[in-house]
Amino acid sequence: MQLIRLIPLSRCILPFIGGVILCSYFPKNISTPISIGLVLFSCLLLSILKKQRRVFGIIAIPVFALFGYLLAESSILRFKDNPIGDQLSDKDTLLIEIVEEPHIKENSIKAEVEVLEIVKNDSFLPVTGKAIIYFDDTLSLSYGDKRLITTQLNEIEGPKNPGQFDYKRYLFHHHIYHSGYVSVEKDSLLSEGNGNPIQAFAIFARQKLMEQLKEVIPQNDEHAIASALILGYKDELTSQTRSAFASAGAMHVLAVSGLHVGIIYLVIEKLLKILPVLYRKKWLRGSLLLGGIWSYAILTGLSASVIRAATMLTFVVFATVFNRHTNIYNTIAASAFFILLVFGPFRIMEVGMQLSYLAVLGIILIQPWLSSFLTIENPILRWVWEISCVSVSAQLATAPLGFLYFHQFPNYFLLSNLAVIPCAFLILTTGLIYLAISWVSVIGGLVGLALKYEVRFLNFIVNLVDQLPNSILAGIDITVLETYLIYFIIASMLFAFMARKKKAFFYLTGLLIVFLGYQIVEKHAQSNQQLFTVYSTRSDPALAFINGSSGNVHSTASFLGNEDQLLFHVDHHLWKRGLLRGKSVSEKKVKQDSSVYEFDNKVILHLFGERETYPQNLKFDWVVISDGGFIPVEFFTSNKIDKIILEATNSAGRSKALTEIANENNIEVYDVAKEGAFVYEKI
Repeated sequence: MQLIRLIPLSRCILPFIGGVILCSYFPKNISTPISIGLVLFSCLLLSILKKQRRVFGIIAIPVFALFGYLLAESSILRFKDNPIGDQLSDKDTLLIEIVEEPHIKENSIKAEVEVLEIVKNDSFLPVTGKAIIYFDDTLSLSYGDKRLITTQLNEIEGPKNPGQFDYKRYLFHHHIYHSGYVSVEKDSLLSEGNGNPIQAFAIFARQKLMEQLKEVIPQNDEHAIASALILGYKDELTSQTRSAFASAGAMHVLAVSGLHVGIIYLVIEKLLKILPVLYRKKWLRGSLLLGGIWSYAILTGLSASVIRAATMLTFVVFATVFNRHTNIYNTIAASAFFILLVFGPFRIMEVGMQLSYLAVLGIILIQPWLSSFLTIENPILRWVWEISCVSVSAQLATAPLGFLYFHQFPNYFLLSNLAVIPCAFLILTTGLIYLAISWVSVIGGLVGLALKYEVRFLNFIVNLVDQLPNSILAGIDITVLETYLIYFIIASMLFAFMARKKKAFFYLTGLLIVFLGYQIVEKHAQSNQQLFTVYSTRSDPALAFINGSSGNVHSTASFLGNEDQLLFHVDHHLWKRGLLRGKSVSEKKVKQDSSVYEFDNKVILHLFGERETYPQNLKFDWVVISDGGFIPVEFFTSNKIDKIILEATNSAGRSKALTEIANENNIEVYDVAKEGAFVYEKI
């Protein structure tokens, strides 16, 4: 009841979001007449019960949940007429339009496209659907291009390894279900400039502004940081830079969002206060604030995070400038509702939106309470205290999601933010001033020089914090249930200390007991676990043996030296099992040969690479076969083999041939490339 009084819109938006989440996990194609009928019946029911407030409030919850589900279901492209997935063959000629700015990758150009038509029987058939297309990196692509391509579109695969990031689910929320590759000879440009003209101008403007930044910040790493912080372009950031900023708890300054748009808002607000004539006229002040916010959004390419932040502040501007009596919580809820209705209900599944709104709510709710603990006269110390309160408030609100999605916590976030937030303010304001006056040779050059050293100082501070011992707590793994439990604990703790209610302390104690009990049960299970895993990796074989709270990962030197590959394929599984590479898990290098292992009374043979001879007349429970040379048929006939595990480094043709031989000899086959990682756990 307190939540409803504080945020009246919560009775609408919370069940609405619940309906969207339900559709995300259990999508069902509902016909349009049934959907319309359900909506009309629900509206009629609410209109009948509107005078019975208690009953109305109860019925409104499932009704708004239904609205959320139906809106989300109606946005799923594969439920539309003529979905592209129903028309695909081995090779198809497609008419596509590039609907987002292309991104340059290591060996290709990645573009999100809308498939407009497909060639069937020498005629064009209209279809609906979106796809990710990887073009040859020698091609020149632009937003709004219409192109005729020939490719094989494949359905996006789900995660092949336990705990791995679910890219298929991520793209599902963006209504993308297929991907393909296009070579130079299979592509032809039909027309340019077909996209949204505002979006096209935003992308063009950002590219030109990035070229201006390059003139004063030629160094690649520093230019990448400046481009990300000022203009929201993150493609040039290296994995090392991203890792350093994440370890320092400063990654939020590289993603143009609420912090950056908020700085623009504050700067314009301060400038308007210098001119009281403009500031007193609410409509003019509001217009200038909104004009500044959305102009900056256009300069940064109108990315999803910028649009979200600008929309949120637009509602705040309308509420504060045009209405004195406003509830900031209700205003924030209204902006979220607007984003879900206009830009798509599945936006709520984006990590960025969840973190942005939680951070804002945390700062609004917690920061004033924390700040009231100390009254400091010294302006510098007061500023340090205020920044610290803001940082702690935002971290309290977002840390559980950070554990769930990123599995880490920056231990020195409080220290780094004391330097990072002022640096971000300086770099953003100096950068925009430079971009505005760069044509003035002397003054523009001086401002550009100042910008260069500001970015260099920020990079120095971040790397300094990153190099501190134990700068990041990595390998945290919690479930969705644990995430909710932690949020309930934080909410109970805040309510207990802020409202000083005895009942809240009882709730807090009970939740802590449940959480600690959950952890004890989980740790006990992990201490007795025994697993053997063959991971699905295309480049190199990777095997793991886990025994209780320790284990080994066996792979090639190149794979074990590639942190990005290990993070993507292996680490998430180890974290789920309470293990961490370099501490509880050691690394073992394997060479192209055969290795024999014993695990849980099972004999495991790993064949990798070329061999002159093969074992004969032996018994193997499992034979793991990686990419390598020819394996004679005698190996399968002379040895007693219970199961063959075809590792993902094998080509499709080799796997097919080995499967046929195994079937002829009544040997069970497990193909990792098709079925995902092989995981054996002793029960």
